[in-house]
Amino acid sequence: MKKKKITQDDSRERLVCEHLGLIRAEDCKQAQTKKREGIDAFDCLLNPFEIKTSTRDDCYSTARDVTIEKIVEKWQTMYWIFGQGPNLEDRWDMNQLFILHPADLAGQFDPLINKLKTSLTKIDRWTVAMKVGGISDHEIQLAYGMLAKGCSLNDPPISAKYIRRHGEYLHPYDKDKARSSLSEYVTKRPLANMTSIQQTSYDIFANL
Repeated sequence: MKKKKITQDDSRERLVCEHLGLIRAEDCKQAQTKKREGIDAFDCLLNPFEIKTSTRDDCYSTARDVTIEKIVEKWQTMYWIFGQGPNLEDRWDMNQLFILHPADLAGQFDPLINKLKTSLTKIDRWTVAMKVGGISDHEIQLAYGMLAKGCSLNDPPISAKYIRRHGEYLHPYDKDKARSSLSEYVTKRPLANMTSIQQTSYDIFANL
């Protein structure tokens, strides 16, 4: 069952990328390992994109083992595309499509960061207690590393209602209109200074 779900997600991602004229990192031989670094796709300007699709109307799934570092260093440094629609007998009917700048997802990201910070604060208190209890600095460091490594969230959802409210609409059926809207959007809403994620896009492109 799990393998089938991954295949369906992959098929929907391909459809979104083809519809918007995006290059999937996984489709490039030189970029297959880069997929692991957080890039789903990029455009002709080498802007990085995260692609999320869903057959549900209430939320989008994200990823396992979500940490503050993943949110800050990856999620907040790329554009996000959200495609939604039901599965029909022979295909996925993408009837909603939106793009969001990472800054517009603060309402979803910030609560996750705060929740993770709370967990890290608890770990800090535990390590202080260990020190008071006479545990060596080396053992405390090892314990902190193991506890902090486990300080992550498992597939925190992103609200579909939030996406509809804050996202920029891209036509789900007309490719030309959707691609034109996307091009206008990234021109109007550029990402911040080049990040490691964007540099990875350049590295991929250089090897095509």
